[in-house]
Amino acid sequence: MGVNMFGTVALAKYGQIFRGDIVANAYDAGAVGVLIYTDRKDYGGGGGSAKWFPDDKWMPPSGVQVGSVFRGTGDPTTPGWPSSRACERLSDDGVEQKDDVPHIPSLPVSWANSDAIMRSIGGPVASDDWQGGIDAPVYRVGPGPGILELSYMFMAFFTLTPNVHVLITSRLSPQVLFDMKKLPVPSPECFGGCSQISALEALFSAQFMAFFTLTPNVHMLITSRLSPQVLFDMRKLPVPSP
Repeated sequence: MGVNMFGTVALAKYGQIFRGDIVANAYDAGAVGVLIYTDRKDYGGGGGSAKWFPDDKWMPPSGVQVGSVFRGTGDPTTPGWPSSRACERLSDDGVEQKDDVPHIPSLPVSWANSDAIMRSIGGPVASDDWQGGIDAPVYRVGPGPGILELSYMFMAFFTLTPNVHVLITSRLSPQVLFDMKKLPVPSPECFGGCSQISALEALFSAQFMAFFTLTPNVHMLITSRLSPQVLFDMRKLPVPSP
């Protein structure tokens, strides 16, 4: 489109590519920061008279989809080898030199926040397939004239992640009862869920817990190397929420 993004904060929506690639593309285009929002057209019922959680399955205006923008796998300080207490690690400079680590700050925002920001953006009108849902402002490509102040606080630290094992047994032969990759997301159980993590939340929702409670032949055993501890804290799992 020929838009000059040098020195700007990019506003991008979740779409067909990974959020980490969105940040990387913005950096390559010259942006100094990125705000990523979940568009109501995709996750909010399209706008208009559509209802949202808790009255319907759609993500509410304040809902935010969060997740990592790291494009690698595992521990970024131990690429290609196991991460343990006494293992060799890359230095901070070594990590920052890798292409899979974001080089500019990024922040997820709700579609309510993005509407206010979108109204301050000028420039040419985006194509029809870029436009939002009903009642959304006209999407323009910018840059400016609005000015956005992005404050970003980051704290780097190491923490242990325990191994969690779930064993489900029954009188029947072993079989797959729940497959995170096959659970239907987004779905009414996930209320705007966007990933397998959302499916995990659905697995531990009241509906599934009722299944375990009402079925005497099915048992769940959760063990860990560290005990006691909080094995699943829904406030810390990266899932959209009001």
